[in-house]
Amino acid sequence: MRSLRTILLAVIALSLTAALGACGSSKKTSANVGSSVPAGVQTPQTESLTGGKRGGTLNVVQSEDFEHLDPGQSYFQIDYGITSVTQRSLYSYKPNSFSDPVPDLAEAPAQLSDGNKLITIKIRKGVRFSPPVNREVTAADVVYAFERVANPNVANPYYEGYLKPIEGMPTAKGGPIPGVKATDKYTVQIKLTEPQAPIVVASMVLPWSAPAPKEYAQKFDEKKPSEYTGRMVATGPYMLKNDKSGKVLGIGYQAGKSATLVRNPNWDASTDYRRTSTRSTSRLGATRT
Repeated sequence: MRSLRTILLAVIALSLTAALGACGSSKKTSANVGSSVPAGVQTPQTESLTGGKRGGTLNVVQSEDFEHLDPGQSYFQIDYGITSVTQRSLYSYKPNSFSDPVPDLAEAPAQLSDGNKLITIKIRKGVRFSPPVNREVTAADVVYAFERVANPNVANPYYEGYLKPIEGMPTAKGGPIPGVKATDKYTVQIKLTEPQAPIVVASMVLPWSAPAPKEYAQKFDEKKPSEYTGRMVATGPYMLKNDKSGKVLGIGYQAGKSATLVRNPNWDASTDYRRTSTRSTSRLGATRT
């Protein structure tokens, strides 16, 4: 486990499972997510990660399989090695930083208002889903991420701890959530029943906030359990290898055996803080032994 984590830290930003503090008031403010490091997590080193050779294949050997690769379900650190390079959550951590999250899919820090009971988030323009979806990500795809995380077929084990204050979330069960709306193509508005906006925003560094295309994913989420992992699309610089129909299971992911990542051809470096990545063909394999 520790050796795997060390290798992955050299190439990705490690996501954390802790809900970290943020600030807000009755006035419209920006949420600063994160200020502490969870117990047991080693403080990262600050040495430069530059100088590596571009391209090629990186093989990572680990002693256990991934738990959940679906971003709506992932909550183990071992899974974040995949989700943090294939999915763009609303906010993320840069390498060597556990306390300064940056806007990822979001364009800027969340705006908090109405006494910490209203959250407004603008998402970036030009972010696109990997094949076979291929289209631009919109605010409606973030709204569907909220619906997915409450869907019992997805079975996220922790979402209520962060998202229960959202209006309608406790009874949503995968359907529309009254408190989460796309007010325009690139804006998401979240209404709360309690002044808990900092906690809700803090959780947006986790994989659940990555967008999902409803017209593509919903049919898989209607299965119990959801079969989205087997057809999952990406928004990050990498994607699980798939075929033309989008099938991942047995191609890019073989349960208990391997996961193979390839470049996402629709990833645009100009929209991403991971600008040092390239479009050259490469694979990152993780093989269970």
